Amino acid sequence: MRFIKWAAITLLFLFVLFLLWLVLAESKWLPQTTDLQRKALAIVAAPPVTAKGQHNAFAALWLAPYDIPAADLDKVMAMDLARYHVPKLGEETATDFVSSAEGRYRKTASVDFTSDLLCKPSAEDCLAKVRSNLSAVRTLLASDALLIDHARALDAYDYYHDPFPPSITNPPPRGLTVGKLQISDAALRFADGDKAEGLERACSAAETWRRLATHSDSLIMQMIGVANFHGAADLFADMLAEMPADAPLPDSCTRAFVPIAAADLGICDTMKTEFRFNQSMSDMIGDPRYKQVVAPDASSVTYFFGSLLFNKRATDALRAINTASYCTSDPDIQQESTRLRTAPLWDVTGVQGTLFNPIGSILVARGMPAYAEYPVRMHDLDAMNRLVGAALALRLSTAKSAANSADASGASSEPVALPTGVTLDPRDHLLHARRAYKRSDQGEDFTIPVPASRLQ
Repeated sequence: MRFIKWAAITLLFLFVLFLLWLVLAESKWLPQTTDLQRKALAIVAAPPVTAKGQHNAFAALWLAPYDIPAADLDKVMAMDLARYHVPKLGEETATDFVSSAEGRYRKTASVDFTSDLLCKPSAEDCLAKVRSNLSAVRTLLASDALLIDHARALDAYDYYHDPFPPSITNPPPRGLTVGKLQISDAALRFADGDKAEGLERACSAAETWRRLATHSDSLIMQMIGVANFHGAADLFADMLAEMPADAPLPDSCTRAFVPIAAADLGICDTMKTEFRFNQSMSDMIGDPRYKQVVAPDASSVTYFFGSLLFNKRATDALRAINTASYCTSDPDIQQESTRLRTAPLWDVTGVQGTLFNPIGSILVARGMPAYAEYPVRMHDLDAMNRLVGAALALRLSTAKSAANSADASGASSEPVALPTGVTLDPRDHLLHARRAYKRSDQGEDFTIPVPASRLQ
């Protein structure tokens, strides 16, 4: 009898504890937000640092497939924003969303953007590709001259901000396809003999995509900007190799490759948007409308109790630490961010996290995307910019040397001091800069030819 009595008391005690846990879990009161997390949340909520300016490029890119007068872009964009809503389960997906411009304005031709005729925004000999397919490339680009014109008009915009509500279901940016057209078009102009126009278009593309890469709050657009800048810069360097050192260059070629401020190479603004994207995904957990997406095999009871193990507020507070680490050098935030990524899972979750937010704690500590590579890619943007800047400096020095040699005084020009990280190999007439982000299909270095080294 005594055993049964104590067993009953123990079961009653455990039942009371379970009820207490149930009440606390349902209330979402625990885990409590710490002072450091509140500081991080304030940083994440702060206005953009670099993704700001006078003219947002989003509408121009979003509506690029349509022949819309520039004066009407904002009006059509406003109509699209008013019509758009984040899709719910069972509704159409965001990629099915059709602009209000459809049927009201002429649409550009449907170019096959996967065509091997188009230059890719990566290390390849774009000029050689175009020259070996001149007629086919000319026909392909002529079919979508309007979209090329829209791409060139992007030089009037100074930042990129997606005004659609942050959601993982948002339509993807269109910049990569536009960049392919720009680079291929510039190469065609140069290959067809209009070298001045080819240079202008290559440099204008480089200037545009550098600006959008460094002044964007979209991680996808930032990386598209980096890729398109690399493609345009590679093409420009190949053009310089085929031209005399004293040939005039468009002003855009100087502007496109001036040194980049350190503040413009960060990813703070893009990480703030990623934070909001992740918040939109967190909204699905525990929402019955998304049960078939989050846990399709779970019963309704299991899904309900699973939702009790997730606290969106606490998850956002944890996630804010990682996001803020890209925006501040605060040692406490940096240390805590490192701990979240590297400490044993028990140390990350703690007692409160284990009891009341184990799912959120695991998502933040072990389920976050690999964001560490993106600052590295911005480093490579700077490396390519310095590399082409070095080529321009060498070109100027060569032109001065030639002018001095022709001068009766015979004065020599000063040797060029190459930027940090840039080397010149006189054996292969190539400039090198170390690549920080490496893939299996890429070499260790960025390489471009020395100006005037391929003169016929």
